[in-house]
Amino acid sequence: MNEDPDQLGRASSNLNSFTRREILVGLMTALSLKSQNARASAGVSLSDYGAYGDGKTDDSLAWSKFLKAATKAGKGFIPPGHYRLSQIETFAPKGKSLRLIGAGSNAVVLEAAGGFSKPLFSLIDASLDVSGLTTNNLTLVEAHRTIKKDIPALSIQDWQWVNDKPQGIRAVSIFSPYKDVPHKIESVSLRSIRGIGGVCGLWLRTAMEQCEIDDIEIRSIIVPDTDRWFYQRRPTRMNGIGTACGLLIGDDTGEAQAHFKHCQIGRILVDGVRDNRRQRDLNSDPAN
Repeated sequence: MNEDPDQLGRASSNLNSFTRREILVGLMTALSLKSQNARASAGVSLSDYGAYGDGKTDDSLAWSKFLKAATKAGKGFIPPGHYRLSQIETFAPKGKSLRLIGAGSNAVVLEAAGGFSKPLFSLIDASLDVSGLTTNNLTLVEAHRTIKKDIPALSIQDWQWVNDKPQGIRAVSIFSPYKDVPHKIESVSLRSIRGIGGVCGLWLRTAMEQCEIDDIEIRSIIVPDTDRWFYQRRPTRMNGIGTACGLLIGDDTGEAQAHFKHCQIGRILVDGVRDNRRQRDLNSDPAN
């Protein structure tokens, strides 16, 4: 049987074209369904509360309403946008875990509009899971002796920060030394994190059972020589107090280590950590 080569070529071309169209449509449909499923599974959305996300409008009120609803529901979704926040109230999941899903660190920006702001989140007695966003001049999590019970999990994934204000903002600062706060975080997961600037990168001085850390880049952590960051009660020991720290995980006391079970560490890069503070003359310091 003889076949027309031109006919076979046209048939092959039509098939390839059809196949490419079908594959493209299939991928677009799959991505759309994935986005819809993510939105549906994430509960309430920041867009439900009137947020503009245009990088100009103050979205503080919408953010506050959204977080109250998300905290109640246990989860929330942040759609793509640049959200400016002039007034920030620190939220902490209480008695119920909170999962906050951003559309992606390349798609969502939360920016502090104005001066020094409160941290976005704290820890008291429930888990916190945050993913898919970028923060500008904001502390994502700060928990200084606030933990009241064992925390089942702390998870931060696909997060970027840029802290370049003169105040030197912390990125994540959890200070719950076990001897003073006898509670632990059972599981810590830190993955796909990029950070530039601030006085502190990822500082978790707390007891924990297990942790997973991978794909972390922290750069240019600098503590300025200002009164705000001068530790008045220990003027001769200005290291190891939660500043000028790129990455610190865990509590090295015996009581805390007794809870430790497992830690898995992947890629970590820390580049540029400087403490620019100078020793003060105690005799000339009226606070001492």
